[in-house]
Amino acid sequence: MTAALAGLSAEARHAGRVLVSAWRVCGRGGRIGAGLLAVLLAIALGLLVLPDGIAGLPDAKLRKLLQIVTLAGSALIAVGFWIRLVTNVLQQNHPQLARTVPGQVRALRAALLCVSVSVGATAALFMLAMNGPLLGVLAAVFITLAFMATILRWPLLGFGLMALSWAAPLLEPSAATHHVLLWIKASPGLAVGLAIALSLLLQVLVVMTGGPRHVVSHRRLAALAGGMRGDFMAQAWLRKGQAPGAGNAGLQVGKGLYGRWLRQTLQRPGGSSVAARLALGLGPLTHWTGMVSGLLVASAFVLLPLLLAWVSPVAHAARNMGVSMVVIVPLMVLGSVIGWPTAMWGTRREQALLRLLPGVPQGRRLNRWLAIQLALQFLAGVLVMAAISVVCIRRFDLDFQWAPVEDFVLGCAALSPFMLLTLWRDWSVLRAPTGGVQVLFMVALLVVAGTAWAWVGDGRGHWWTLAGLSALLFAPLGVWRWRVAVRAPVAWPVGRGSSGGRAGAVS
Repeated sequence: MTAALAGLSAEARHAGRVLVSAWRVCGRGGRIGAGLLAVLLAIALGLLVLPDGIAGLPDAKLRKLLQIVTLAGSALIAVGFWIRLVTNVLQQNHPQLARTVPGQVRALRAALLCVSVSVGATAALFMLAMNGPLLGVLAAVFITLAFMATILRWPLLGFGLMALSWAAPLLEPSAATHHVLLWIKASPGLAVGLAIALSLLLQVLVVMTGGPRHVVSHRRLAALAGGMRGDFMAQAWLRKGQAPGAGNAGLQVGKGLYGRWLRQTLQRPGGSSVAARLALGLGPLTHWTGMVSGLLVASAFVLLPLLLAWVSPVAHAARNMGVSMVVIVPLMVLGSVIGWPTAMWGTRREQALLRLLPGVPQGRRLNRWLAIQLALQFLAGVLVMAAISVVCIRRFDLDFQWAPVEDFVLGCAALSPFMLLTLWRDWSVLRAPTGGVQVLFMVALLVVAGTAWAWVGDGRGHWWTLAGLSALLFAPLGVWRWRVAVRAPVAWPVGRGSSGGRAGAVS
């Protein structure tokens, strides 16, 4: 008995070291996120525990809404921490260490399982206090955690699941599917238990034990992580295809268009304009070719299910998918700026060389050119995608129950200039993007989508009124951020004024 307890204690210490290492990687952003998570959970708990009738508390309807909002915010932060934990665990799960370090695989698996069970238990306690759908929430929590861990380990699986989610509603339900649904309804507890067991098994499998497949998977993971940080060699790996499955369709199309434009610019008789050559420093993602490729892929996501509705035997299901894509894809275009700091960081060597070309603007002129270029790229993509969505809405007569789809899409477009506030900045002090900048963009995107949803949904407002109010609010903020971007030190190469970028800015 004593030996067993000692063994469990040792395993717990090993798993604890894994969690501590993952927490240290989070840095200041992790501490801020943890504090915000604690505040949201405390508010949600207070709304559940405090009795009705206390002075100063909101009424029952508003109280219920606040509970949902705080728990949704807590879930979002928890998902961010989970992604960071899984990424850290997979990076520690090196093939050589997995084969040679005793207990390393068990410790990594135990860390994932402990956090997963803790998140599920917390969700279950809140659902019990709220008299909510306990079994459904438990299944959703564990399936979501397992899905994210699986996608981070095997990115290609994400594309397969996406294709399956698109194709499943278009197929007639089989007899086996009907029997499975009947069994789930008859034995919900057993079905949820099976879903939890499978999700835990998947979390165990993502921590591999060595071998050729593990080597390939770890190489792909390292290249993807380096590419997200703007690492030049990792991006070269992705371009050469040495890390299969790490890219995406829009990125691959964008690289092809960018490469063609690059060759044409450099081979043009008599030379090309300074502006055309200067735009090389933006990289494939932030160049106009990246915007065009992203719009092509986004348009395919919107149009494909609507076109399938014409020929599908289950046209209603395909139409519903089209409605969802019409709403989601414009938000994806808004969120495309999440990767722009990484792209700028990855081309800082080219930026340093381009500044040496004759006629290239310097100082504030360069900052002004960059600010205008980023604004034009972003706003043009948003307006084009919004126009495509509106055409689809009117052509196929689409609508949602909770709000007018067209007003929502145009409302998001009206609020899109606020995303520029995150792009008009002092680029000279940018550090290697490791997550904090992406979190900032994600928060801004959620604020834009939530505001548009509340305005045209519960508020029963129109998009043009939101656009007018947005313009009034954006004017002073835009002037402030413009001055910050223009008057800052020279933007290129990015990161030259930060401790993280000084050493490698021009090397």
